[in-house]
Amino acid sequence: MQNRNCLHYRRRWASDYPLERLPRSVIRVPFSHGSIAILHFDPDRFTQRDVDLVAAHADAISLGFTRFHDFQQLEQRHRELEIERAVEQVQIAVQNMRSSGLAEGRGNNRAN
Repeated sequence: MQNRNCLHYRRRWASDYPLERLPRSVIRVPFSHGSIAILHFDPDRFTQRDVDLVAAHADAISLGFTRFHDFQQLEQRHRELEIERAVEQVQIAVQNMRSSGLAEGRGNNRAN
């Protein structure tokens, strides 16, 4: 059963209700990652103002999803840049070790 304090998704909700308790009014508004649906058991329950309000929320949710994905991409690029920077630092350190080793080797050869 459904807890009133918990969101619940029913794939086939119609089979869970007797025929006289099927939702008679529905607002369904798509947004970028799905849709918002509001159901009511009374017919003609929603007004155009209700539809407009849900549509405005759908627009806001779409914008939120877009920003979320933008931030995910930025975080991914930041991680890539950190890895690139670390690789460059290791390459510089190796080059410095090689350079100092060559200089020491040249100096040792002169001393011998």
